[in-house]
Amino acid sequence: MNNQTDGESQTRRTLAHVAVATFTLVTTSLACIAPQPTVEPTPSPSATPLPSATPSPTLDPLEYAVDFTLAQGDGPEFTLSEQLAAGPVVIAFFQRGGG
Repeated sequence: MNNQTDGESQTRRTLAHVAVATFTLVTTSLACIAPQPTVEPTPSPSATPLPSATPSPTLDPLEYAVDFTLAQGDGPEFTLSEQLAAGPVVIAFFQRGGG
């Protein structure tokens, strides 16, 4: 009976190997015949002009944003006109995480 069990075990292993080999062969074949994605050409940089980095000289710098005041959490208030008096200002807003 052990002989028959060993034979059945060997047959099962062989069938498992054949199944894995068949699966590998089929998936590899399908990957080779699958349509390849097409790549759209990238437009040349000269096709779309970039906006000017310098503002028009006819505009007053304060026309870009109206004056405002914001609370800075635990710190003092932020007033745009006061900050502009010291030089150029860059403002970035971030959403607070966690609700």
